[in-house]
Amino acid sequence: MGTELLVERLQEEAALSSTYERGLALARNGSVADADEDTGALGATLSLSAVVRGSRGDAYRVRVLLDLNDAEILDYGCTCPAAQGYPGMCKHEIAAVLD
Repeated sequence: MGTELLVERLQEEAALSSTYERGLALARNGSVADADEDTGALGATLSLSAVVRGSRGDAYRVRVLLDLNDAEILDYGCTCPAAQGYPGMCKHEIAAVLD
């Protein structure tokens, strides 16, 4: 999967215009922990799960499902309040993918 295409997809799926950059900052600051990856049986999908510490120090459980062949974001979820209140990916979900 091409990194540039994945970044483009993450930017498109971000809940707000600032969400991608905030997720990138979390990934760079080491806020992603307990990351686990599971590749599908045919190697076409990647399931990510992690705990991401937010900017206020709260820890959120994140899961993201990617299609590796097409660099598509198939599904995602986070326990943070923003993920429940906005359409699109939150910064924690983006950080887990970029980590």
